[in-house]
Amino acid sequence: MTIKKATKLARIVKFATAALIVALLFACVKTGTSQKSNGMWVTGDFHTHTNISDGEYRADQVAAKAVEYELDWYSATDHGGVFNRNNAGEVVGNRFRWETILGEGSERIAQNRSSILQFNGFEFNPPGHEHASLGFIGNDDAVRKNLALFEYLFDAADSSKLEDLTPEMRTIVDAEGITKNSDNNHRKSIEAAQWLVKNFPNTSYFLPNHPTRVLAGNGTGWLIQEIRELNDIAPDIFFGAEMLPGHQKSPFRGGLARFYYFDKTQNRLIQLSAGSANTLEEMVDNYIKTNSELATPRDIDNRADILRSLNDSIPKLRTYGGADYYAAKIGGVWDSLLSEGRHFWIFGNSDFHTNESGPGREPDFWPGEYSKIYTFVEEKSYQGILDGMRSGNTYSVLGDLINYLDYRITVGRNSATMGQTVSGAANTSTVVKISFKSPEKNHANTDGRSGINDKPVVHHIDLIAGEVTGKASDYSTDSVATTKVIATFTEEDWTVDANGVCHISFTLPKTNKNMYYRLRGTNLAPNTTGLTDSDGNPLVDTPFDSVRGTNVPARTFADLWFYSNPIFVNAR
Repeated sequence: MTIKKATKLARIVKFATAALIVALLFACVKTGTSQKSNGMWVTGDFHTHTNISDGEYRADQVAAKAVEYELDWYSATDHGGVFNRNNAGEVVGNRFRWETILGEGSERIAQNRSSILQFNGFEFNPPGHEHASLGFIGNDDAVRKNLALFEYLFDAADSSKLEDLTPEMRTIVDAEGITKNSDNNHRKSIEAAQWLVKNFPNTSYFLPNHPTRVLAGNGTGWLIQEIRELNDIAPDIFFGAEMLPGHQKSPFRGGLARFYYFDKTQNRLIQLSAGSANTLEEMVDNYIKTNSELATPRDIDNRADILRSLNDSIPKLRTYGGADYYAAKIGGVWDSLLSEGRHFWIFGNSDFHTNESGPGREPDFWPGEYSKIYTFVEEKSYQGILDGMRSGNTYSVLGDLINYLDYRITVGRNSATMGQTVSGAANTSTVVKISFKSPEKNHANTDGRSGINDKPVVHHIDLIAGEVTGKASDYSTDSVATTKVIATFTEEDWTVDANGVCHISFTLPKTNKNMYYRLRGTNLAPNTTGLTDSDGNPLVDTPFDSVRGTNVPARTFADLWFYSNPIFVNAR
């Protein structure tokens, strides 16, 4: 299917005569409610940190900022493992994360809940993988105990043994009757997912964070076949990933600053350190020199092969317009999952640690300051939010590019919105309808920056389509050729009503193929130097050959995107 911007056949259906609909839509924008009378849109962030682990601030300080930046909910996901701070943030002896979950972690959450909905969770170290956000909802005491138990049983960084357990924790572990698995590999992550399905089937989430920060295949990254396996086992728990990673303020945007090459001589991936190097070549030369000075030098690839491998791997380890490679590459990993018809959704968040600069510290945007998840919920409650996230009726926004989106596809008399499926496209016309609005101001100038247009304006929206062909026979398949941008809409293609809501209506041809359709939008025109290519696709945020981050907050706020989750359309 090829439909290009030049196709102005379906020039926008005018909404001027639909005064009542316009009024209702504007009411929805102002109040946060949807066109459905029994629901609303809420904003949130499921990945933040406090001084319980490696964050800079107390939980109440982070919660206050989340409220200031207009979030309805968030989760403080302090790392699993071992940390050395007490309730006051003072450095003390090592403390296991299950211990802080049982104690002050849960107490702080209870205190914050007077001002904001806060989930109880932690940043899980899934065995054999990079990080993930993990959380439960339900009875507070049961959640507290089971979250601590889960961290002890399954977190790869938890080194505690039975003799380390407090009396309360020993009682919890003994009651469960499970022996801790010491094999920190993918098999243990599967056991963790199975435990969640058994104990919290509708009240837990397990969502990979920054899935491309570590190159897949190094023993801890997220291989697509492992994502598929966990989604098979726990589709209502392992239902998406943070593909718009946090740390958007970092010199390497998204905090994606690692260098891996595959050494054919050693048959393994090796991570290189930039050290004092200023170029990729200098980094490799330092690595070769250091190896040659070892008492027993390792057999390694030659310089040309190492550089060639780095140039192959680095593009997969960077962000593009703030999105990681899995989401930014059209026809890549995310599209491969969607082409199977999988309900696997895209999310963004802050990964907030600190707003301070200093040795060993890179400042982050506060929760809600730059990244927001919008979720449609039937009720504003913990279960309502989790159900909304699971449904896929969500979209993620960077820099408050938009603060309202109504995206739906109608086939005949039936329609579907994000995360849903509508059928019958082979027999009747299929109409895509998009309504969106941008706020009057974002947070671009909150820390004294100037020269940034702090009223975000959408330049264009891409409609991305792909065929749905069923489960892959080869679970390692990580690309799909049928996914393409089929239409690009600019201000010439939308009408703007009296309340500032923009409307697009676009008719697709009949098709005998099952399809999915997703949106991405940006404030940038094609061929924006250093930011977009001639087709409007995002360019890499840090040049491949740079070993020093090039991102600054002003650049981040000049480069805004939003991503919707898909709508599935069946032919029959």
